Amino acid sequence: MLSFAREMQVTNPTYKQGIFGPNTATTGLRRHLADRHMEAWLKGCDQLRISIKSQGVQDAINQYRGQAPESQFQERKPFSNEAFVDAIVKFIVANDQVC
Repeated sequence: MLSFAREMQVTNPTYKQGIFGPNTATTGLRRHLADRHMEAWLKGCDQLRISIKSQGVQDAINQYRGQAPESQFQERKPFSNEAFVDAIVKFIVANDQVC
């Protein structure tokens, strides 16, 4: 399977691939992929068995696949120290807080 950038270069020789560095975030990239390249992005992720868990684009992905949007509200777990640590880890990972 060719990467998305390689497919673009094959079909459009003037296509320039973006460069990512230590100061590049993925939040904007996910939104861009969902807005402009949904079909190719989902096809590539499905082929590589990569699940997309970003809350910011999940409704758009569900709509594209003809699925009902996820509920905005999730059932709360009872408070415990373990649940608190799990929530912090999910926040850090989901919001790209790790530099």
